[in-house]
Amino acid sequence: MDNIKLLDLLTNKNDLDSASSALLSLVQNISDIITLVDSEGKIIYQSASVRQSMGWAENELIGKNIFEVTHPEDHAIIKQQFEKAMQSPGIGPQAEFRLLNKDGTFIYLDAQGNNQFHNPHIKALIITSRDITPRKMADLELKKANEILQYQNAQLQSFSQILSHNIRSHSANLSSIVDFIETSDSENEKVSFFEMLKTSTKKLEETIVNLNEILEINQKLKQPKETLNLKDEIQKTIGALEALMAQKNISAIVDVPEDIEITIVPAFLDSILLNLISNAIKYSDPDKDSYLAITADSLFGLITIFVKDNGLGIDLQRHGKKIFHLYKTFHEREDSRGLGLFMVKNQIEAMNGTISVQSEVGIGTTFKITLPKTPASS
Repeated sequence: MDNIKLLDLLTNKNDLDSASSALLSLVQNISDIITLVDSEGKIIYQSASVRQSMGWAENELIGKNIFEVTHPEDHAIIKQQFEKAMQSPGIGPQAEFRLLNKDGTFIYLDAQGNNQFHNPHIKALIITSRDITPRKMADLELKKANEILQYQNAQLQSFSQILSHNIRSHSANLSSIVDFIETSDSENEKVSFFEMLKTSTKKLEETIVNLNEILEINQKLKQPKETLNLKDEIQKTIGALEALMAQKNISAIVDVPEDIEITIVPAFLDSILLNLISNAIKYSDPDKDSYLAITADSLFGLITIFVKDNGLGIDLQRHGKKIFHLYKTFHEREDSRGLGLFMVKNQIEAMNGTISVQSEVGIGTTFKITLPKTPASS
């Protein structure tokens, strides 16, 4: 539809019936954002409020499909509500979605459709939207506060587990070994017990080191953030592990745009990349031509990173709920501590990000990480 003026859409104002006149008055005078779309979802009119509040020039959005200017994560709900609105005339269901600002950010809208395709003067779906960004941001802040509280509770539970179980077990074991040494009359037994003492002492030291690593997450969160080139950082990490990859004949594929930058605590990004890449190396399948593929994209203020391998894979039906838990391992290897993925998840969540995993035994594993391009606290 080529017409872009509301009065053109409504033909001759003098010919309108009372219902259409009321609609015209509503569209022209209401402070909410008014959008008219055709049966295919193309924008044929938007009120001045959308241009004034969101930076778009007059008529700049005309002809675009509604999906082009809304957040991809909201497309399913928009499609569903659009189809419902098209099924019956008059006022349709309400929906919340995000509309694209000129500067690339989004505002949250509470919208309701009014099907006027039966109206010979209008023949459009009128969408009345109200900016609810302040309320949604407050809700998101509350949700984030709850997530932080849950995160802190999880940290306390981890500390409790280490302190009440691991360290207590080490302590009891060391005391028993010392008692054996003191009461034994055999030099050979004492030598054997002394070796056991060294092993137990080493295990206690490892537990304390792990505890310190967990403590450092909160400490490092206070460190200055830096803006880093993501591809450069990935290449540095792969370079540091190049010898191990060559030893296992693993090829690396890095498909990351040169211009993606992220503002982050450098130690966190280094740890996240190092753990995930070294895991892909450690659990590669010796019977395959192994590879590690890292891809990334940047969209709507979020950076998404995929770390994929064709290694041994993980049985998610068996281990999925505990894959990021402390001291959980999924392969029989002496060098597995069950700490790496726990640390990665905690570091990512400390930076307001998320991590998920897809894996199949014998096929491989893919980790998906999302991180804010610029954390709110920076």
